[in-house]
Amino acid sequence: MGWLDKLLGRGKKTAGEMTGDSSMKREGMGEEQPAPSAGMPTTPEQPGP
Repeated sequence: MGWLDKLLGRGKKTAGEMTGDSSMKREGMGEEQPAPSAGMPTTPEQPGP
């Protein structure tokens, strides 16, 4: 998910809050959250000796 998706999600969330549209707010919150990446490790790798 790129920075543009996060920005659009934040805009939808804010618009939903201002208009009282809970479905738009939920949709924006879902788009704003980063998707889990399959190729990225969950912990940083330890440096070698």
